[in-house]
Amino acid sequence: MPPKAFLEGGELAHEFYVARELGMTVQRLRDEMSNLEFMQWTRFLGVEHQSRQLAERSAAAGMGGR
Repeated sequence: MPPKAFLEGGELAHEFYVARELGMTVQRLRDEMSNLEFMQWTRFLGVEHQSRQLAERSAAAGMGGR
């Protein structure tokens, strides 16, 4: 499998990301998780990531942008 599949941020890269965040293998994720739950985890992790970024920006702005 070419690394390009991971670098382009497509479905496969996303599956690996969600599986890693949940401490699962991709195969286990595919076997045990419904598409609905996968979409819900995707949204949750996205919101969590955005919240982290906002908090980091806010902290950096509070330190004079350093």
